[in-house]
Amino acid sequence: MNWLRGKYNRFMDWYVKYPIIKDLAFVVLVWLGSYRLPIFDFKVTDKANQLNIMSSIIGASISLAGFLIAALTIIVTYKLTTKDKKAIDTNLPTELVFVSRHYYRMIAVFRDAIIELLICTVFLYVVWASSDNITVTTANKAVVSGIMLVTLPIFRSLALLFKLLNLDKSTEDHRHLLEEEEY
Repeated sequence: MNWLRGKYNRFMDWYVKYPIIKDLAFVVLVWLGSYRLPIFDFKVTDKANQLNIMSSIIGASISLAGFLIAALTIIVTYKLTTKDKKAIDTNLPTELVFVSRHYYRMIAVFRDAIIELLICTVFLYVVWASSDNITVTTANKAVVSGIMLVTLPIFRSLALLFKLLNLDKSTEDHRHLLEEEEY
């Protein structure tokens, strides 16, 4: 199990560096791969249904960006309450995160997720607004791409949030863990 946790931590360390570019590359690879090696048989429905789904994804993307802004606000507020503490003065593992160098990486994960969700919203809105000029296949690609671009930043943010919430549950020495892990 520790081997798997180590692989997961290394993957997340790699993934949180330039995540928007990696997510866009993933979307492109999915589309290129679907032409060469069809893993999923994307059934294209009528254009009206595609536009309804696209409208729902736009709403979900905006709502999730709002959730991440609220989470980021809570994290920044909590940081302000631990501002004067040093790493030696704290007993709680979560406080240790807020006084370490990892705080800024944590903020960057949330910031990048918000930016990616807003990019997805703008992209889908432009496609939706120009729906008279696009084909059903293009609308389907935009919908599937939008779903991926909404899911991936939420995955990153929740993974970080759960890691932060689980720090207090562990009985290990968190100062040692924080020195080894990047995110």
